[in-house]
Amino acid sequence: MYIYAIHLRHFRRFSRLTVYPNADLNVLIGPNNSGKTSILRALDLILNPSHHPYIEDLVGKFDFHNADPTKAIEIWGYLHLEGSESSDLHAQFGDKVSRWMLSDKKSLKSKLQEKTDSEGLPFIPAVKQPMEEEQVGSDDTGIIELLAVRFSAAWQEESGGFELSWKIVDEVGDEIPFTQADRRAIGFTLIPTNRDPARMLGFTRRSLLGKSLENMEISGPLHDILEKIEELKGPLKQTASMKEVLKSIKKTITDLRLFEGDSEVEATITFLRAEIGRLRGALELAFSTISKGEKAKADIDTDDIARPDDQQNSFSVPLSYQGDGIQNALLLATLSSKGATKTQSIEAIEEPERSLEPWRVRSLFANLASQNSSQLFITTHSPIAVGEIKGADSLLLLVSKLRSDGQTHHTTEFTAIAGRDLPDSVKKEFERLRDIYARCLFARLILVVEGSSEMGYLPVALAAAAKKRGGPDLICLGLEFFENDEARKNMHIRAKHLKVLGRRAVVLLDYDAKTEKEEAETRKRLKDTASEADAVFVWCDNAILEGICGCDLEVILAEGTSLEKLTAAIKTIYSDPGHEIDQDKWQREQSKQSQEGCPLVAKVPEEFPDPNIYSFDNLEEPAARLTLFTLMHTPHSIKTSRDMRRLAESLGDDLPEAVMRLYDKLRGLLEDSQKVSRIGYWDLWKGVFVDTGQSV
Repeated sequence: MYIYAIHLRHFRRFSRLTVYPNADLNVLIGPNNSGKTSILRALDLILNPSHHPYIEDLVGKFDFHNADPTKAIEIWGYLHLEGSESSDLHAQFGDKVSRWMLSDKKSLKSKLQEKTDSEGLPFIPAVKQPMEEEQVGSDDTGIIELLAVRFSAAWQEESGGFELSWKIVDEVGDEIPFTQADRRAIGFTLIPTNRDPARMLGFTRRSLLGKSLENMEISGPLHDILEKIEELKGPLKQTASMKEVLKSIKKTITDLRLFEGDSEVEATITFLRAEIGRLRGALELAFSTISKGEKAKADIDTDDIARPDDQQNSFSVPLSYQGDGIQNALLLATLSSKGATKTQSIEAIEEPERSLEPWRVRSLFANLASQNSSQLFITTHSPIAVGEIKGADSLLLLVSKLRSDGQTHHTTEFTAIAGRDLPDSVKKEFERLRDIYARCLFARLILVVEGSSEMGYLPVALAAAAKKRGGPDLICLGLEFFENDEARKNMHIRAKHLKVLGRRAVVLLDYDAKTEKEEAETRKRLKDTASEADAVFVWCDNAILEGICGCDLEVILAEGTSLEKLTAAIKTIYSDPGHEIDQDKWQREQSKQSQEGCPLVAKVPEEFPDPNIYSFDNLEEPAARLTLFTLMHTPHSIKTSRDMRRLAESLGDDLPEAVMRLYDKLRGLLEDSQKVSRIGYWDLWKGVFVDTGQSV
């Protein structure tokens, strides 16, 4: 059995929300306070067998949307019996399923738009008509048999409290109770963030481990323990202090004549709470250690090993006294074990990565994701965990709904998008670049850059800009970097993919145009990218360094930083192995620039200048800057991420104004969360916005 759909009305932050989960793994991803916990809480309210109408504070005022209890909470669950191996489930629910037809499964685009949710439910009744029996089940009817269950909470003015109900509803509107026994048969388990692994891994009848025990098998030993407890009352009663207490109590009841009749009353003791249920609750996992050598010598299971004399007094440490990480890891491993979950069909876990090392998160999450015995709902804020997902189909994304003008709501509303509904092109890219996309899913803003130069330089430079401005580090505000590994003409596709995933993306472009054809292609690339990204930046849309066509990061650095500091920074990098001097490459570069008509070629050194010994004081400034640009760019490139990071660290707060403007614009986007209302691009060198003439 699995949840085919869940529909929320007037519950917490959702006025209405419909989710169509996978039958196996569902990984809920969204910003803090986007409703991930609310969805799991809704599942718990409707399926938890422990809930009943008389639990105080099961539902409170703030569980109602906008804290308005005049509009009743409704949580609908549509469960499919397909895949239920247990004949008991079919026996219990087979005659309670009903026929439904999907009313409105919206497109991806409509889910993101304002006012697309209808007041109706996601399914409409499919009432069977006379003579229709033979058509039922045909592939083209659109009819599906589901168990429709509903939890509702409504404010009752007369009683001054909430009326709670659990119902099974059929296609004609008839209702019967959705009992605790029904819910127990489904076997829902919620592992919340504030979990207590030691309790959940206890041995009570309804705990994870307790469900794996054969009750009849363990009842005998437990009864033996109870009898031993009764036998031990004798020695306890014979202690001097206990005798004195019982004697005093007997005298008191005799003097006060508390008991009627002629019989003499004796005071004694008994173990009031000595019964099997409480004894099971007192059991707890514990761990002791024994050397591998001793175990190998015994050649039997650890529990049967006769320990040497020096280990006879060793003790076992209870699970509740182990570290939080050990407790959490053991709980998750137990969940992924088929033996411990054999009676469960639906599980929900909040943030399984809690208190775990990254490598253990990867291992345990991979185990959870691979088990197929249950329908699993997981919330996470760990890119490492998401990196273990095989493809995007398992994602359930909570993303901001947009207004008709493309802006987010002032009070953000969220909708749910199933990964399986994403375009194939997005899913393919997610699988190819899974680790990168996993990081981006948890970012507030993604800066897409063209290459490794920006990936190395910008994180350091923007942090320096923050100190210079006295503002926040953008990474601490939620900025993530994405290096585009495809042709630069596809930058708009990368931005589009991120937008489909509910992420806000901005793009930083070089402006490389040496011919009219390249100029036209660059302009088109700018227009295409501006139509998809939240904002587009170019370093400069014309040449600014004499002798070089176009503009990229190396041009900005060569033209916008001090010659002295840039020279020192480049010397630092060239002092490392791997930057050998190749005079042939230098000569070929000079020849190339000469053919392109660069007037400064005659003024730059004829031989490749070793930055560690060459003095640039002999060069005029334009030629010196061109030489430094060439040292960064070609033919002896220092454009790797590592080199450019070192360059940024060496330059420190010597930042081009274009970098300072980029910091300011990104900070503005992060702090007000609004998209640029016009379509165009920011020229960072000039500090102006260029409208591309497209409509928003």
